Amino acid sequence: MSAVLDDERSELVGVPFFAFPVEVVDADVPWQDKLIMLLLYRMSGGQQFKMPSIQFISDKIGISEREVERSLQRIREAGWI
Repeated sequence: MSAVLDDERSELVGVPFFAFPVEVVDADVPWQDKLIMLLLYRMSGGQQFKMPSIQFISDKIGISEREVERSLQRIREAGWI
């Protein structure tokens, strides 16, 4: 399925959607955790893949490397990775 929005609202015409786990969306966790999970899920396409570096995630998300480490710890404890 493709995203088809009128040109006044978006430039994402033809960009495909992807599914994202509802338990992550509904979880009561910091926004950084959800954003990191979104990045990881997008990169993986729902398949197993090599984990990117802390620096890569930090650069992509725009948070410190230490915050990425804390978020990844919470994500691991939640069983999402």
